[in-house]
Amino acid sequence: HLDFDLDLAVQETDENPVYYVQYAHARIMSIIRKAHQPSCEPVAGMEKYITAPEEIALAKNIARFPEVLEDAVRAYEPYMLTYYLIGLARAFHYFYGACRVIGEDHDITRARIALIEKTAEVLRRGMSVLGISCPDRM
Repeated sequence: HLDFDLDLAVQETDENPVYYVQYAHARIMSIIRKAHQPSCEPVAGMEKYITAPEEIALAKNIARFPEVLEDAVRAYEPYMLTYYLIGLARAFHYFYGACRVIGEDHDITRARIALIEKTAEVLRRGMSVLGISCPDRM
């Protein structure tokens, strides 16, 4: 038995999980465009700049992706991946609300951009597995 809420599926609000994850990706891409740094390669010791609880939570969430993907494939349970992606988007939004990505300190900015770039990569890869697009703008 499957309950499908068509009204929810077409909403462009945080209540629609697909929109919520896509919006997180689009927001990340917007930040990267504003930073005028299409890629920020982290340098050795960059982890010392990732100290806020929201940064750490986001980094830990990103690190779980391979395990979640493997578990979802092994169990033939795609919902595991969908719940993970929603949680990752939520972790990003908490991070975004608490931490200014582009700031005065160049090293912290580089570290945070590298963190959100990795977040965007995982969102794209996870959504791709599910056959869902991840637009750069919304």
